Amino acid sequence: MINKIIVATGEYRITQSPNMLITLGLGSCVGVAIYDYINKIGGLIHVMLPENRKRINIAKYADTGISQMISKMVKKGANKTSMVAKIAGGAMMFKIDNENDKFKIGERNVKTTRKVLQKEGVKLRGEEVGKNYSRSIKFNTANGVVLVSSYMQNSTIL
Repeated sequence: MINKIIVATGEYRITQSPNMLITLGLGSCVGVAIYDYINKIGGLIHVMLPENRKRINIAKYADTGISQMISKMVKKGANKTSMVAKIAGGAMMFKIDNENDKFKIGERNVKTTRKVLQKEGVKLRGEEVGKNYSRSIKFNTANGVVLVSSYMQNSTIL
């Protein structure tokens, strides 16, 4: 039986095949699906912001949450050498006339996510990021397929 596990904003969940991990409403937030294709262990995190300066609410931030999720996946039997990642989100939901990067949360989330994945040695295999619309993710841990859907476009399979 396949369990559908919802991942709320600022949280992550880890599960094994054949379960499905789902997160909704990725505007400027980034969903990061990490899959160990040998051990069939998957994790999905819904990060809200790029940097965790206060070191609280670890899963809410890309720079602390992704690494923690990877560490927990390894404790459950995953191997970093067989992990791959797919990301979605990081949109610019509102037009901002200010060029200050501080206001480009989606872009900063994507940049930090890529940097953390590289530091952790996890290959980024697919992405659906940027633009100006929200997305949702369904991540099938039986085969590693990530379905990204939005009202603005047909579903994308990563």
